[in-house]
Amino acid sequence: MRTYRSLLCLIGLLLGPLVGRGQRIQQPYSIQFSAYNSANGSDFRVNVTRSAGAVHLRYGRLDSVQNGRLRADPRYTAYASALQANRLPAATETSTSKRLVALVEQYKVYRWDSLRVATTRHQPFVQLLDSVYSSSAAQLERPAANRGRIVLDGTTVHVVVKTNTQTEKDLYVNAPSAASHPLLYRVLHEALQLYRQAHPVSFLDQRFTSGY
Repeated sequence: MRTYRSLLCLIGLLLGPLVGRGQRIQQPYSIQFSAYNSANGSDFRVNVTRSAGAVHLRYGRLDSVQNGRLRADPRYTAYASALQANRLPAATETSTSKRLVALVEQYKVYRWDSLRVATTRHQPFVQLLDSVYSSSAAQLERPAANRGRIVLDGTTVHVVVKTNTQTEKDLYVNAPSAASHPLLYRVLHEALQLYRQAHPVSFLDQRFTSGY
């Protein structure tokens, strides 16, 4: 009995806090994944919205960038020029880089599709979503476990967890895998697999999503 209880405790530590099968969520929430790989150019989005009775998934893959309009935007010249300046204060460089990234995002064109699944028919996936929602940023990022991890040409994934009223978590992870970031990896991978099962020949083939 003691061994069994110890095993349950270990599983709890590895998986993080879980919301039980019968527990109702207090309010709807969303988990947004924005993934980009500079080596192969893949750029895709997975937005998951969890409500009491259903999970809505919205998928996007980069189609094009309106480069002409982007370069004609005076903010682009201002941000790019500032970043090229010598000895830019670290805080200013960081804030300017974020503004530039947000500006470029405005001129990206994505191809979108969506999927709706019932919570009662996909309980394991729903529990996984609830685990990500209830986990802390540190539990999702796992800085201690990933200390010293070296990744070459990996995919950077921006993860935002929101409720209707506020942003709960906002974090970046580099090349999440089943070993490095198990919860985030499983949600991203299984969300994509749900779409691929419904659409075997799709624009979200693993060739276009860095293998996820």
